[in-house]
Amino acid sequence: MNVKLKARNLTGTITPPSSKSFAQRYILLAMCREGSTKILNVSGSEDEMVAMGIARDSNFTVNYRDREISIYGKFMCPKKIYMGESATSFRLSTGLISGMRCKTVYRLAESLSVRPNGPLESALTAAGVKINHISKDEIEIDSSGIQSTDVKINGELSSQFVSSLMLLFAGGFLKGNIIIEGKNTSSGYIDITEKCLLDFGFTVKRENQSISVSGSPYKGHIELRVESDFSSAAYFIVLGMLGSKDGIRLSGLSVNSLQPDSAILRLLKPYLKTFQTDDKGLEIECRQSNIDFIELDADKNPDLAPIMSVIGIFSEKGIKIRNISRLSFKESDRASSIIQLAENFGASIIKDGTTLYIRRGKEIKHPYLLDFKDHRMIMAAAVAIVISGSDTTLCNTENVKKSYAEFFNDLEKLGVYIEPS
Repeated sequence: MNVKLKARNLTGTITPPSSKSFAQRYILLAMCREGSTKILNVSGSEDEMVAMGIARDSNFTVNYRDREISIYGKFMCPKKIYMGESATSFRLSTGLISGMRCKTVYRLAESLSVRPNGPLESALTAAGVKINHISKDEIEIDSSGIQSTDVKINGELSSQFVSSLMLLFAGGFLKGNIIIEGKNTSSGYIDITEKCLLDFGFTVKRENQSISVSGSPYKGHIELRVESDFSSAAYFIVLGMLGSKDGIRLSGLSVNSLQPDSAILRLLKPYLKTFQTDDKGLEIECRQSNIDFIELDADKNPDLAPIMSVIGIFSEKGIKIRNISRLSFKESDRASSIIQLAENFGASIIKDGTTLYIRRGKEIKHPYLLDFKDHRMIMAAAVAIVISGSDTTLCNTENVKKSYAEFFNDLEKLGVYIEPS
């Protein structure tokens, strides 16, 4: 769907959706245990729905209603499962189901089939897993011959590979250590995996570049709550900083969150007011500010790069994004897309090796059309359109369902008028 966006008086309070990083891990780990699992505060993004589908295909009853998931049943190796575009569910479930010694065919959407997966496949193959690329969009993974062993993985390309191997040992059939080679990218997501494993009763030991997972999950009924997502909150934090005189408030976030993108609180600290609620939650207030020069490391916070680039487009001091090569292996080549977005609004752009500098140009341009397929680029573009006041058509708005189905509804709550184009 194509839309045009017009802002009135931007103000109000919203609650960001659930952290799909936590939700997907909780759903998959529920497949390792005996007893029912209830997971609260799940927004139902497409990625979370894919994880629920994996559980259903593995012989579990999964009910989702009113932001709550109930999961019960007994694991059976799935013959075939559909991954859609969810790289997280694909990589994490590959480890988990391989640890159960299954033979499964994974069906992938085209955008997922081209994303790099080599280091994980090499690690699993070394442990005795047979991987057969049937076609561009189907992979057969046969782990019936997998053996207990130490597993080595290159952690430079994606933390999801490390997290996948952590789930490999959660099935209870295998013993061994995970040895991380090279630089450990986005280690905060490994922290999330560890936290989720601990929430289910496993023991996790981490020492230097070695990780081990042992123990058995809790039996009986357990109930877990997913915290709200800082990556999604970032769109409205930036919108408030650039375009709201009366302020935008975000609720439902977690104090001391492990989410890597909670780093936005530190990166933008001078422009935010934070309030701790009685239930140890966190509220953030942001309003129009004179923004100083900002730096972002895309190695640590790749999902923040699209929306943080919007600060550069509309601020005199601008932003420096380091390690932009990290952005080329996401749902799209986000490094190129960020440059395209900035160019459309007339920003000054300097690329120096793996560092990108973006700041406001001499004159803000008003693009006629913005056509991105990537959900995070679409949301960043929406914020840029609202800030600029441009009569711009934004394409493919339905794609935001991958991570934030209510994004445009939340924009409307804050005073943005949305009309079909």
